[in-house]
Amino acid sequence: FEKISKALTITRLLGCRYMVIHPLMPYSHDREPDREEFYRINFEFFNKLLDGCEKNDVIICLENMPMPALSIASPQAVLDFVKEINCPYMGVCLDTGHCSVLKLSPGDAVRTIGKEYLKVLHIHDNMGERDQHLLPFKGIIDWEDFSKALKEIGFDGCLSVEAAPQSA
Repeated sequence: FEKISKALTITRLLGCRYMVIHPLMPYSHDREPDREEFYRINFEFFNKLLDGCEKNDVIICLENMPMPALSIASPQAVLDFVKEINCPYMGVCLDTGHCSVLKLSPGDAVRTIGKEYLKVLHIHDNMGERDQHLLPFKGIIDWEDFSKALKEIGFDGCLSVEAAPQSA
């Protein structure tokens, strides 16, 4: 917790408005033996960070994950979690590649989350099986629909291309 609190201060000092965090995964990435406990651990952790967020004027953006076994993985589940926290210092980071692994349309996820909560985008592509971090248009994501969805909601947040280096 102390490291994250320091990271909030560093985020502010760097002039950044958002800090992206994955849900805590105290069990493993592919199993969640107790959904209620997993939810409780995350709820308590993120609520504990909110004072530091306000103090530093930094919004924590919870990222959707490519692990179908986790209850806080899909864009809808992340949005529901953030809404339950109910604080202006919590938002959503939508990861396009993670959507694809879960067989979800990133464009539909944008429409579901909406402008109020969608603050950060992690942009990358894959073939729909695993988190490959391919450049956009090198996989199966419908980028035209994704772009259309961003225009529909008037997205004005932060975008990060999260693609791995690739040989020509």
